Amino acid sequence: MLIQIPRQNLAILLGIILTPIALWALIKSQDNSLTQWQESTAFPELIEQAIQENYSNPSLAEPAKIKLLKIQVKNQKQPIFFIAFPSELCGIGGCLVAGYVRNNQAQYRPIFKSLLPTQGLLPQIETLPNNWKNEQPCISITTTGLAQE
Repeated sequence: MLIQIPRQNLAILLGIILTPIALWALIKSQDNSLTQWQESTAFPELIEQAIQENYSNPSLAEPAKIKLLKIQVKNQKQPIFFIAFPSELCGIGGCLVAGYVRNNQAQYRPIFKSLLPTQGLLPQIETLPNNWKNEQPCISITTTGLAQE
């Protein structure tokens, strides 16, 4: 015996089944996972530039203590590189975190510099869904739940 379901009820049933699947796929398609800070050795030319731009005496910098976070933002050609500087660049306002992008001439351009109240730990940085009309990336920087090295 075959059960007959009216078309209208079938459409509602399919909508109920497919809606959670579509929402899950949409959430998964957004690149908003937290990424891990890493040693700065992967991009030595960027680290050298950042040291020259941010230290009053670059010879005192310790590149091994600098941490790097590379984030690929959806719909952007170039990733954003965030640099967390060690305690030498911490003050009453917080610790220096800078963001850089690479331009077409393979040079790095600073796009973000801020003192963040991180107490010497690493902030959590993640991308958020691009929902602006001009498709600019949206980045969330959180210092309340600090990441461990």
